[in-house]
Amino acid sequence: MVEFEIKLVDVDKIKPDKEQPRKTFDEESLKELAETFKTQGIIQPIEIDENYQIIIGERRWRAAKLAGLKQIPCKIVRGLTLEQKLERQLIENIHHEPLSDLEKAQAIKKLIEIQKITQKAAAALVGISESEVHMLLSLVDAPKEVKKLVEEEKLPPSIAGEIAYKLKDQPEKMIQVVKKVAKADENRRGLAREIIGEMKRREDAKERKEKVKKMEDSLKETNIILKLGDFREQIKEVKSNSVDLILTDPPYPKEYLDLWKKLAEEAERVLKPGGFLISYSGQYYLPQIFEYFNKHLEYYWLAGLNHLGEKRMLPNLVINRMKPILIFYKPPLKKKISFSDLIDSPAPDKTYHEWQQSLEPAEYLISQFSFPNDLILDPFLGTGTFALAATKKKRRFIGFEIDSNTYKIAVERLNEWTNKGKS
Repeated sequence: MVEFEIKLVDVDKIKPDKEQPRKTFDEESLKELAETFKTQGIIQPIEIDENYQIIIGERRWRAAKLAGLKQIPCKIVRGLTLEQKLERQLIENIHHEPLSDLEKAQAIKKLIEIQKITQKAAAALVGISESEVHMLLSLVDAPKEVKKLVEEEKLPPSIAGEIAYKLKDQPEKMIQVVKKVAKADENRRGLAREIIGEMKRREDAKERKEKVKKMEDSLKETNIILKLGDFREQIKEVKSNSVDLILTDPPYPKEYLDLWKKLAEEAERVLKPGGFLISYSGQYYLPQIFEYFNKHLEYYWLAGLNHLGEKRMLPNLVINRMKPILIFYKPPLKKKISFSDLIDSPAPDKTYHEWQQSLEPAEYLISQFSFPNDLILDPFLGTGTFALAATKKKRRFIGFEIDSNTYKIAVERLNEWTNKGKS
């Protein structure tokens, strides 16, 4: 049961509470208050416990000592629990003798710990918003450099708290950001969010890169080598006369014709004698593509991919249902291949990319034009459909892709499939 009485108490018998929220006292403000006490006395009693330890009013007690008062009126409160005492101190200081933001943050944290309440409940107790409590608590464990900027009023606690929360596990970066933001003249919150956002994007990119690297290494164990970059550079690492089959689907528009030319040149170099280049193609630039291929390889056949249930009207009014499949080889021809030159294809699954091809025709071509453990090369990997087909048919595989996002999809797709095979 809580009881209290009011009486005069000797100033020297009163003791400050080392655990109370307020830690700093402005000397000038204390001197002004002391002068008031000299002329008017203390109107509002300070609050102390049965041991004469201050609960509320340390600032007035200090001013009374400066004023030379021997006794001051006190409200002696008996029976308070530690939780009740802290709550009274915190609420009183916030509303009547404002705490600094850092003092308030420490007090709220202690209140939550002692009373075992939520941030929402603490906000209701002290009469501030839950978001403000959240912000203040972020400052409690912030580095001293961050707290100093807040104490010196070089950075608003709301902005410092937001930075501290977002970078709570990265103290060095937190310090970098607050120092940079504190120097800004305007829109400091926007600047903070911009800097942190850029940091996050870089971290995510680094994390993705590391993740992809781990998956690449894992795929190498299953004879799948994937490389990010322009095939014109990456293919230089492929040994001459080492590839059994090139199965690929280069981009069709006119601006990519130089890639087809380079493909033909490199195919002549990397294919084993008797190895095949099989390439999906559009129709518009077949004369140029045939010219490139015929210069370096021998023509074997022109097959077609029959897109079941799919047709489209081209600008020249042709109703298109077939995709050309160009088949060339590096002489001498080792053996004749039996295959169907019209391959039915289910409607392409465009889950990963708008240019994605169906898996089944690729599996068929790989089965007919290569053998288990042969090396398959796709210079235009895309999302990895041909790589997946080669893997399923137990072939070794090398693939290149220039677009980082598409490449990431291919790596994840292959890694997922190979992991399923292991389980």
